[in-house]
Amino acid sequence: MRLGNEVMLALTAVFCSSALSAQSNTYILNGSATQNSCNCYTLTQTVNNQSGSVWNSTKINLNNPFDFVFNVFLGCKDADGADGIVFILQPISTSIGGIGGGMGFQGIAPSVGIALDTWQNTGYNDPVFDHLSIQLNGDINHADDIVPYMQASPTNPNIEDCQWHTFRITWDPALKLLKTYFDGNFIQQAAIDLIATVFNNDPMVYWGFSAATGGANNLQQFCTALNPGFTVTPSGNGACDGNAVAFTNTSASFAPITHFFWDFGDGTTSTLASPPVHTYPGPGSYTIKLAITGLDGCFSDTLKKTFVVGDYPIAGFTIYDTCEGKTPRLRDLSQVNFGNINQWQWKLDGNPVSVSQYPSLTGLLPGNHNLQLTVKTDLGCSSAPVSEPFVIKPVPVVEAGFGNGCVKIPVQFTGRQTDNATTISQWNWDFGDGQTATQQNIAHSYADTGNYTVQLTSLATNGCSSEIQSLPVTINKVIANAGRDTVIIKDQPFQLNGNGGITYAWSPPIGLNNPGIANPVTILQDDIVYTLTATDANGCSDTDEISIIVFKGSAVYVPSAFTPNNDGLNDQLKPSYTGIKTLDYFEVYNRWGGLVYSTKNMSAGWDGTVNGAKQSPGVYVWMLRATDYAGKVYQLKGTSMIIR
Repeated sequence: MRLGNEVMLALTAVFCSSALSAQSNTYILNGSATQNSCNCYTLTQTVNNQSGSVWNSTKINLNNPFDFVFNVFLGCKDADGADGIVFILQPISTSIGGIGGGMGFQGIAPSVGIALDTWQNTGYNDPVFDHLSIQLNGDINHADDIVPYMQASPTNPNIEDCQWHTFRITWDPALKLLKTYFDGNFIQQAAIDLIATVFNNDPMVYWGFSAATGGANNLQQFCTALNPGFTVTPSGNGACDGNAVAFTNTSASFAPITHFFWDFGDGTTSTLASPPVHTYPGPGSYTIKLAITGLDGCFSDTLKKTFVVGDYPIAGFTIYDTCEGKTPRLRDLSQVNFGNINQWQWKLDGNPVSVSQYPSLTGLLPGNHNLQLTVKTDLGCSSAPVSEPFVIKPVPVVEAGFGNGCVKIPVQFTGRQTDNATTISQWNWDFGDGQTATQQNIAHSYADTGNYTVQLTSLATNGCSSEIQSLPVTINKVIANAGRDTVIIKDQPFQLNGNGGITYAWSPPIGLNNPGIANPVTILQDDIVYTLTATDANGCSDTDEISIIVFKGSAVYVPSAFTPNNDGLNDQLKPSYTGIKTLDYFEVYNRWGGLVYSTKNMSAGWDGTVNGAKQSPGVYVWMLRATDYAGKVYQLKGTSMIIR
């Protein structure tokens, strides 16, 4: 059965026959009612159309207060469970009660009934939930209740839940106040003069329980309370080793308690209602037991609670040195045998920093530090503090120096340390083009133009690396153009046209009016080759050449014979040109006046064949027309001989 608000105990113990009959002369059973044990009764079985009542054989005087505590069981069937039980005060008889929805109370007058109604009879204005009501004179229609009905359990609309519940009823004659409680919760009260209003000034009444079933049924039982109970101080479920433990009796009983039986789980016992404080011999799990005996001779079931005496935890951890900007690695090694560690108190350099198992240790400055840990268990047992030193090592601080560069021209990269706390053992360059280096200062050439991201890090002798220094570098390329080779007239001004940069230098400066501009003017008497150096804003440069031939006079010479025998000597009939700018034509005719060769290309000549056929030795006529750089036209005619 359910004993008190703390535990559920099963009514399975078999008591001796004297215990079972201890109340046989005190309570009168009617109908289907049976005695289960010394203080417990069944009112109805799970059978339709039953009624049962149990009455105390001695009347009580309502001029005196009472505080009755019962345990009630409303059955395990909800939808088809019925009908409920009623606590009744009446002066008539100890052999009354009836079946059905009236729960054995209907029609009894004069009377007061406190009902636990578990069936909705709409004809009696019942609600859908299981409810508690205070009614008079056997009238079960809620329209006539002296106070409004209430849900029996504040937490559950169904009390046919296969559980035992406490049901308490108090009467205060001075205040004329009747109060009801369910599972320790106040439910309802009625301010009424029972003696004068209900019982016609007769204070002597019987009390008892009635219950009934009709077309539906439930197992319905009650017990006069015999509920052992206790609390433990300092906590409800445990204490630390060496602490004194106090036990407070909270047992509830319908009749006065005559005997207490304490077993503290360590071989010690007590029979006092309030035993002395107790100190357990050491850490461990102990089972505390309490049983009680009532004045009516009934024995309770034994209440058992597990009580843990915890040992004191041992705090422990390891922490590892690390580099500035990194979180030191930490392992919690705390342990306890009895109890569970659930509190951590960390102090860093004497200052509280965290109550989590693993504190956040970020942003620590370089140097020596001290971390302290104290732990506590769920039983309140605290460890001694432990401390561990650790070091945050400084990281090297470096700067990268370099500028933009030119393709295939070395760019100078320099690394510089700006801190005084470390010694650098290695430099690491990443030039952004797949190439790396480990020297502090190094020259590096790029094969292609573009924008590159250069990164520099360094490693100190303490094992710490610097932060990555990332900077952009632009690699440029210049293409100088001095212009096409040309022929100019002696002592006549000629303007050069250079491009490709923003600054220029012509070399040699002979004949130039200004060798430091893109488009200088030159006056020459002799042939020359100029070199142009073009430079851009980043200092990248390139060179180009231009060949200038100075025209001093013109002439055309055609050989009088040639030997086309493929020996590499005089194999073509080809004019020689001096100072000639353009060729309009060069033509060759045979002795019969047939054209055998024609060209406008000053570099071409006749090889003595026509369509691949060798021509006969002999004399051939040639003609040409050409113009020199001064505009003079040459129109010439002559003969030349093929010699084979």
